[in-house]
Amino acid sequence: MSLLLLKVVLLVDILLGSIAQILLKMGMEHNRISLSFRNLFPTIIKIYTNKFVFIGSITYAASTLLWIAVLSKVELSYAYPMVSLNFVIVAILSKFFFKEHVSRVRWMSILLIVFGVALLSVS
Repeated sequence: MSLLLLKVVLLVDILLGSIAQILLKMGMEHNRISLSFRNLFPTIIKIYTNKFVFIGSITYAASTLLWIAVLSKVELSYAYPMVSLNFVIVAILSKFFFKEHVSRVRWMSILLIVFGVALLSVS
């Protein structure tokens, strides 16, 4: 696998992980749960019959398969920090989909993450 293709697969993996987060949040937006051994199985059934949670879980599974492919070819010390781009993508998508307030300090923190990933990507 070429280096460019590996980077594309890693980026797709990161995007899928971020999209999975958004889907899971959509599914749980109006489903407050409390886990206890007494109601564990009914709660799990309630969670996974929600279409967003179900699709989000499948998206995570796809992301995991891509991650395994990436790890078979790339050093973990390079690949894993790249996953921090999820912070950026999830913050942007959360603002768009959930109208979340992202403070200036949070944006500055996210920019620091982007800067760190950019430095890492040229190593």
